[in-house]
Amino acid sequence: MLGTIFGAVMVALAMSGVTAALARLGLIHIGYGRGPLPLPPVPAAPAIVHRQFPRIGCYINVEEHTKLSVALKPQLRLFAILDNEGEVVVRSLKGYWRVLTPDNVKHPAIRIQREVLAPQDKYLESYLLSEELETQTDELRFDVEVEFDYLATPDDESRHYSAKYRYDRKTHRMVKIT
Repeated sequence: MLGTIFGAVMVALAMSGVTAALARLGLIHIGYGRGPLPLPPVPAAPAIVHRQFPRIGCYINVEEHTKLSVALKPQLRLFAILDNEGEVVVRSLKGYWRVLTPDNVKHPAIRIQREVLAPQDKYLESYLLSEELETQTDELRFDVEVEFDYLATPDDESRHYSAKYRYDRKTHRMVKIT
C-alpha cells in the first residue's frame, strides 16, 4: 500500500513539472482570476499581388478544299486563329499574316484588325491557296508568317507578336518554327 501511495505522489510531481514547463512556455494557464494569457500575434500573410496579363494564342490550321470544276483539283484553305486565353481585354489588334512559298508566288498579306478581343474570344481569318500553287500534298512546301501589335488593358502597354509556321507534309499540319 505504501508503494502505491509513493507511486501516485511521484506521478503527481512529474505531472506538475510538465504542467509548470507548459505554463512557462505560455501554452497553458495556471492560476485563478487572472484570465487566459493573450495569444501571441499571428504574423501577417504576405500580400499577394495578382496582376492580370493578356495571353494571345495564334494557330494556323490547314484543310483540304475541293473546288467543283472539271479537274476537281484539291486546294488548301488556311485558317489563322487568334484567341485571347488571358484574363484581360486586348485592344487595337493590328497586323497581318501571309503565305510564303519557295517558288516566289506573290500571296497577299491578309490584314488582322480588331478593336477589342475579349477574354476567351477568338478572331478567325481564312485564305484559299491559289490554283497556281502546286498542291500535291506530298511535295507541297510553304510557310506562314504572322505579325501583329496589340495593347494590353491593365497598363495599356504595346506588345508585339511575331511567329512563323511551316507546313509539315507528314502530318498535314502547320508547325510553329519561330
